[in-house]
Amino acid sequence: MGSGVGSGVGSAGSVRACFGIWRGICHSPSLSHRVCTPFFAGCGSGPNGFPAGGVGWAVNNAYLHMFSDHTATGEGENIKWIRMGNTSLASVYIPPNATQAEAMHTVHESMAAQQHSSAMWAGDINCDMQRDATNAGHWQAVWDTTGIEAIDQMDPWRAQHTRYPKGDQPGAPSHIDCVMATEAALSQLRPRMLKIGSGEPLDDEDVGETDHQLMVWTVAARRRPNRPKLVTKWLTSRAQNDPRIKARFEAELKNDPRMGALRQELEAHARMTRRDLERVVDDVTAVFIDVARRVVGECTIDPSKPKDYFRHDVKEARKANATCHRALKRAKRQGVDQRTKCSWHSWHSVAQHRGLRTNAP
Repeated sequence: MGSGVGSGVGSAGSVRACFGIWRGICHSPSLSHRVCTPFFAGCGSGPNGFPAGGVGWAVNNAYLHMFSDHTATGEGENIKWIRMGNTSLASVYIPPNATQAEAMHTVHESMAAQQHSSAMWAGDINCDMQRDATNAGHWQAVWDTTGIEAIDQMDPWRAQHTRYPKGDQPGAPSHIDCVMATEAALSQLRPRMLKIGSGEPLDDEDVGETDHQLMVWTVAARRRPNRPKLVTKWLTSRAQNDPRIKARFEAELKNDPRMGALRQELEAHARMTRRDLERVVDDVTAVFIDVARRVVGECTIDPSKPKDYFRHDVKEARKANATCHRALKRAKRQGVDQRTKCSWHSWHSVAQHRGLRTNAP
């Protein structure tokens, strides 16, 4: 890959949240660690035995909370995974030398393993799908088998060059960088290409630091709706006002075999250790809670609702209101020109008294 930039992914508004990069680019002044946090895989070895290659991601610090380090199939000098929500992102590099076939096989294996998950691959595959018929056939076969789609191979992007040789580098301008996504990622994130080339000095065609163009692609940002925090409360008011519930509660506690066993244990041991006493207290508490659930009852409420929303009379009036509306709909469907008698007025009066909104039939 020489010195190169793989791909940038953004959320709504095309914010550049992360970049797939070659390890060597991290020393470039164009990539400040005060702006981005790098995630790199291990390097391979060059012809002289020194570390070489290596790929990774540079995540914009403003969006670091959206991403996490991740390990999946093929992790190594040719693939580096990170996680964005429930989607796995792979920065890939396939060298043009003798290890190309092995590296390509590693990437293809990762695609087969992740084909049923939400995953994307982006980087330098060193294969021009329009010119390299042999390797292009291998890639197309994997895409057809797994259902993976290369979003950069759609018009008009497939005709644009992603690499411009620099200095004495051999070859002609070509399209050898790629962005690929599984069917699940296509459905959930709806990725699409925005542009090839950042317009910055880093990947300028003539004087840029890298011979590769930044491939800018975006995904749909999804925000989960805030779920109300529900609260469970005992129906103590009903129990306090109904002597029958009190009597039943006392009777069930007295007749519960667990309470009898605990009582016998306390009578048999005049002196108990602190740990044993704590255990007995926990057991007694568990019995009380179990009996209370059966006799007293509990309910789950949404604290964001009005306080009186869960009052017994309001709940009953709300049920009557719903029944009234169903009866009116049936009457209209049957062509009955007569208002069905219902408890609308009682519901309306209670709701108005409690300050609740009502819908007139």
